[in-house]
Amino acid sequence: MLAAACTATGSDAPALTLSRKVPTVVKATWLGEADSVSLVALDDEGAEFLRWPAELGDDGTWRAVTLGLHPATRYCFRVELVVEGETDTSDCAELSTGGLPDTLEPLVVDENTRNGGYFATGAITTTPWAVIYDAGGVPVWWWAVTDPTAIVTRVHRARDGRSLLVNATSGIGTDPDAAMHIYRVAYDGAMLESIATVGAHHDFVELPDGSLAWLAYEERVLDGVVRFGDVIVERDPSGATRQVWSAFDWFDFNDFELEINGSIVHANVLQYDAARDRYWVSLRNPGQYIAVDRGSGALVETLLGEGSDLALVLGTQPSYPHGFRWIDEETLLGMDNRESSAEVSRLVRYVFDREAGVAAETWEFTSDQGLHLLGLGDVTALPGGDVVALWSTAGQIQRLDADSQTVWRATSGIGTVFSYLEWWESPDTLPSP
Repeated sequence: MLAAACTATGSDAPALTLSRKVPTVVKATWLGEADSVSLVALDDEGAEFLRWPAELGDDGTWRAVTLGLHPATRYCFRVELVVEGETDTSDCAELSTGGLPDTLEPLVVDENTRNGGYFATGAITTTPWAVIYDAGGVPVWWWAVTDPTAIVTRVHRARDGRSLLVNATSGIGTDPDAAMHIYRVAYDGAMLESIATVGAHHDFVELPDGSLAWLAYEERVLDGVVRFGDVIVERDPSGATRQVWSAFDWFDFNDFELEINGSIVHANVLQYDAARDRYWVSLRNPGQYIAVDRGSGALVETLLGEGSDLALVLGTQPSYPHGFRWIDEETLLGMDNRESSAEVSRLVRYVFDREAGVAAETWEFTSDQGLHLLGLGDVTALPGGDVVALWSTAGQIQRLDADSQTVWRATSGIGTVFSYLEWWESPDTLPSP
């Protein structure tokens, strides 16, 4: 059927190579003169399934790499070229993608009135996977960390548009000497870089200048007892590292109960505010969000919880906050896991009026399935007003519209939970160097 669906116009078909490491990734090359080239995949009915930009190399060859194809599926590939404003298409080349590995399964999508989008996360199974799923719940990209004891906590799409960054930790225990890593992985599965992040745990970010920053544990002896505090560590593009901030310098250990092996504040999620050149961190134990100046390492703002710079005049304080996103300068969307297992985890929106010195909770959402998260959990706001919640340890992801109605929901199989979330609408990629 594919051969009949592909119509030729005379130009040579692209040359195709299927990645052996990620068998849903196809590398395509095409030799010819054009102002621009796109690679297009057609489904078995001849309809366009996805397209990706091609890049012209110094040798005159156009190259493209795919992201978003389904496993075990046959596609027709052609290039669409623009020459002096005129669009033409090449002959078709057919290729079938490979199947899923044994320890990775599609999600079950049980509600879907808002199709589209992709999300990257860590799938915690018997194999530590970094995975990208599409809105059909289908894994379209995966990469396994070789250490079977590792947990993939975050998968970021790298700023270079050519790779993914994968954070692998050895769990969430407090071991400042543990050998953690951030891996830079090409879309075809080739590991481009392995960055040792000793003592790192839950989260990391990539900065606009290519620096990386991550949360890690620091060990100090207080009153003769070993205690652990969170730090922010930064690594510049040259490989030089520095400690930006330490919880020991800003929090009194005696203010907190001994939770999670003596961790003081138990930092969970790290975000970077480029406009103010500061880091934001969610802290589980004090139930608050803090801002750290990148240059000085000073704690410059504390929101919610005890010692907040702004008084909460409406709503409930955070309880075990994890993932969060700033919607704008005054509005924060967060995931509250809640301290007691008898409580239902929730999404919450806070608005901050710094001039008036007050904060208010303006929206709350709890799952209709009464989910309580034992750890992790994330949330993001989409440009159109939808909200996506990742109920991590419940193995579920849910998309809500502006009226808090579920428009899409997918659930993993038994034994698979998720870590943190990155969502994007387009699978556009560029070839790795």
